[in-house]
Amino acid sequence: MKMEKKRQNLTKINIFSLNRKLPLKKKFIKNLIYKILKDEDRDLKEINVIFSNNKLLKDLNRKFFKKNRPTNVISFNLNDIAEIYISQQIAKNSQELLFFLIHGLLHICGYDHKTTSEERLMEKRCWKYLKDEHLC
Repeated sequence: MKMEKKRQNLTKINIFSLNRKLPLKKKFIKNLIYKILKDEDRDLKEINVIFSNNKLLKDLNRKFFKKNRPTNVISFNLNDIAEIYISQQIAKNSQELLFFLIHGLLHICGYDHKTTSEERLMEKRCWKYLKDEHLC
């Protein structure tokens, strides 16, 4: 038990809200991230979670994925450091914000949705974590 606790604390989690007040408690977000990292057996040195607007997500989407439109979440896995950008404008409520966060974090953990079966698995994992936290 001590080993798990120690491992969790190795990941530094930074949460930023660039445009609006965040409708979620940072401590809750951090605990959810720790839980998912533990469940997915993923170690990271640091995670930056950036809640932003459509403009930034559109700029990132255009620059890195050649898509000239905003999107709900973009993740970057830089080995020991990860970044997750989430559009607060696209999310209709706190549950959707968390869904996008979980989705982005699952990308960091190695999940993808290039095929229908991968998409179904990723969607199932996202809902599992939301249900585990009694958020839906």
